[in-house]
Amino acid sequence: MSVSESPLHSDLVASLLSHLAGIEGAVTHVAGRPEFPDPPRIGRHEPDIYLETPDGTAIIGEAKTGDDLFDERSQEQLFDFSTHRGTNGERATFWICVPAGWREQALAAVTAAGGEVHYRVDVLTVDGLASAPTPSDS
Repeated sequence: MSVSESPLHSDLVASLLSHLAGIEGAVTHVAGRPEFPDPPRIGRHEPDIYLETPDGTAIIGEAKTGDDLFDERSQEQLFDFSTHRGTNGERATFWICVPAGWREQALAAVTAAGGEVHYRVDVLTVDGLASAPTPSDS
């Protein structure tokens, strides 16, 4: 199991998958889940979750454990995913899922990566994750 596939990361992906299925409809691509095809590469990396709406708007979901937000790989992902445009030319909707308490750090990480924090970037926070670090732990 790689660092990105930790139990905490898996819990965050599951929460994000449930959230997106509830508001966006059918999720079509999820990394590492046999019941879904893997997402397409967006820039340099493959997101955790991907779908495209009928009008061509890309929906990208990425789970971060909190303390990994400023890692080099995460910074590349945050830049690529926050600046992506769907097949219709519109900005992608980008969801970042982090443990409770990490919302502001997630948005700061997008900015630090040189990415774009715009109206289609949102943060889903998840409470009750026993193994989640707190912002003061990092």
